[in-house]
Amino acid sequence: MVDGGNHQQTKPSKIVRPLARAMFTMRVVTVLATTLAACDAPAPTDGAALTTSPPVNRESHGSFFPIGAGTFHVALSCNNCHGDDATFATFTCTSCHAHDRDAAAARHTFITTGYQWDSNACLKCHPTGQEAAISPEDHSAKYFPIAMGSHAKAACADCHPFATTSKTFTCTNCHADNDALKLPHATTPSYRFDSFACYGCHPKG
Repeated sequence: MVDGGNHQQTKPSKIVRPLARAMFTMRVVTVLATTLAACDAPAPTDGAALTTSPPVNRESHGSFFPIGAGTFHVALSCNNCHGDDATFATFTCTSCHAHDRDAAAARHTFITTGYQWDSNACLKCHPTGQEAAISPEDHSAKYFPIAMGSHAKAACADCHPFATTSKTFTCTNCHADNDALKLPHATTPSYRFDSFACYGCHPKG
């Protein structure tokens, strides 16, 4: 610094102290802002620490319910099952499967494993969104007798060739088209070697 021709050196403290005060003030403001933001953040309802869950895509959603490629529900959107709820823990099956209560009850007439008109019950019996497993007793009451008799030892795959559905069935895996089968039907005009025809005439085996 020049003063009347005399050179004087500015003391370091005159520069450092104001700079330090400014940096300290900025630090206080930053800490205060961070603290206020944390106070305004919603607290976890279960007392757990705040965490961020990874996003769920169609394939990883399979750990809850399959909606990925090749599944029956691949074309659905999130809102089809979860609506506009704030949490995906809430879901409904009846938004799409809008069966009348009586119609649904009629379809489950012979299901003795605790059928209920409730989405949680739907998921319990249909966790993959496909047909539910059925006991031999329920199968016998609703479709075809397999709990006892000549078909008691048959495996599911003996009559139902496709693992993804039991709607398709066959009688010809075990019952061959030979004379032993043709002779008893010689006087049956409508006889034909066809599984649906077999079931139509022999619904009880």
